[in-house]
Parts: sequence; C-alpha cells; structure tokens
Amino acid sequence: MIKQTLYKLYKRFEKWLIATGIIVVAFGAGGTQFDKGGLLYDGISTQKVVEKFAQAEQIKGKYQLDGNELKIPAPDKNSVAVSLGDKTKPEFEPKLEITRWEGKAKFSIKPKGLEVIQKKDKDLTFEGDKIKFETPDITYEYFDAPTSTEEGGYEYQLVLNKKPATSTFYSTIDSTGLEFYKQLPLTQEEHREGETCTEIQCEKDGQITIQRPENVVNSYAVYYSQSGDYSALGGYNFRAGKAFHIYRVKAIDADGLELWCDQNIYGNTHEISCDWNWLDKIAKYPVIIK
Repeated sequence: MIKQTLYKLYKRFEKWLIATGIIVVAFGAGGTQFDKGGLLYDGISTQKVVEKFAQAEQIKGKYQLDGNELKIPAPDKNSVAVSLGDKTKPEFEPKLEITRWEGKAKFSIKPKGLEVIQKKDKDLTFEGDKIKFETPDITYEYFDAPTSTEEGGYEYQLVLNKKPATSTFYSTIDSTGLEFYKQLPLTQEEHREGETCTEIQCEKDGQITIQRPENVVNSYAVYYSQSGDYSALGGYNFRAGKAFHIYRVKAIDADGLELWCDQNIYGNTHEISCDWNWLDKIAKYPVIIK
C-alpha cells in the first residue's frame, strides 16, 4: 500500500514536471530522473549524507557525523584532528581540514573547479574505510592511514577516471599559524666542497654525509609558529614545532606503473604537476595520484 501511494505521488509530480517544461526521461527499467545520472539526482545533500553514513559500518566506527561534516577527533590536545566536509553548507563538499593543538595549527585543502560541475554529476559514496567524492572526470578519495608514520597519517588521493585535459591539478588551501618548507632534491641544495650528490644522497670520500628518503624529495615539512614543551604548565607540547608532513606525490596507473609528480604551494594554492607525455601516451586508466 505504501509503495503504491508513493508511486501515485511520483506520477503526479512527474506530470507537473512535464507541464512546467521539465521533461522526465526514464533511465533503464524503472529508472527516473531521480536515479544516479538523472537530471534531478541528489547524492550530496545533508539528508543523503546522513542516510549513507547510517549504512556505512566502517565509516561509523571511525568518524563522527555533524550535519554533512565527518570528523576524527584528536585523542589528546597535542594530537591531530581531521574533518572532511563543512557542516555550515547544505551539501557535502570535499574540504579536508587538519588541525593540531586544539586548533591552534590549522590547514585545509579543497579541489578547485568543483563549482562548475552540475550537482547531478557529483556523488558521495562510502566504500569500506574510504570516503569518495565522485565527479565524471576525477574521484577524490579520503581515508585514515594510522600506520603510515609513527604518528599516523591521513591519505588524500585523486583518481583520474579517464585521460585528463591537463597534467596540472589545483586545490585551494587555507592555514593558520603554519609555515611550509619544501624539501628539495639534494642536488638542488647547498652542499659541502668535495661532496657528490644525487636527489636522495650525498657522499664525500666514499662516506654518506646526508641522505633523504625518496618520498621526502619535493615534499613539504609543515611547522607551527611556536615550539617548546609547556605541558608542565598545563599548556601544549609543541616539541620542535612540526605540525605534520605533506609527502611527495606519486601517480600510479592501472597496470601499476609509477611516476613521481611535483607539487608546489604558493599563496592559497596547492599545485600538483605530472608529466603530460606519461599521462597522455603511456598511462593506462584509471590513474591514482597520491
């Protein structure tokens, strides 16, 4: 009886849409404009986020939901907290925010250009422990990575669903109290007389004088404006002031072929640049940039 009533209501609404000039087209057996791919599809409203969250067991076990904002609270006042989304907005948006020392240090990043994509072409899905914001060309994936470093970590990656029109990808960033220091290849840094260097290692007289892990080259060390341990006075332990690290960017194609990409931070922009020839002629899609 309930299904019949809902169907009758929908058919009345369908007639109204047609009368007002909005043509309703079926998508497959039983499909409507409200289904995924239809002109009236809604996958990112606060209501939809709440509904999807209720059915995502792994996500519920790790995140708290506030409107359409997903949060992983910091275990203590000196640790990192993570949030994804913006509870002040009526629709979910892939804005990742990382804070430390109870918000004294704050960093957020959000892909540019999403505003030109129609709402019907955006979707939020939960797959295992991954949060996916889907668009026709790029899927943005987010997931906790507690074993990636001694202090844990959080992963943000782009999945290129098909060959892109560009090899450079931009995001808007915002920060409070932070400084960003790019870790250049050792060949681009000053070194002592007599040293010979590769990107990751310098030697002198057959002895290694300095080395840098491969995933640290062209990464960013992110420091807070204050350092020191004030916990004995009831304050924070800033230690050397390091808030977190943004590691080197890598592209991986569908066959597992890998390529290092470059990244730069300037003003309120984060830029990822990969080799166009590789993306255009070599890579098999989808390609993950992480």
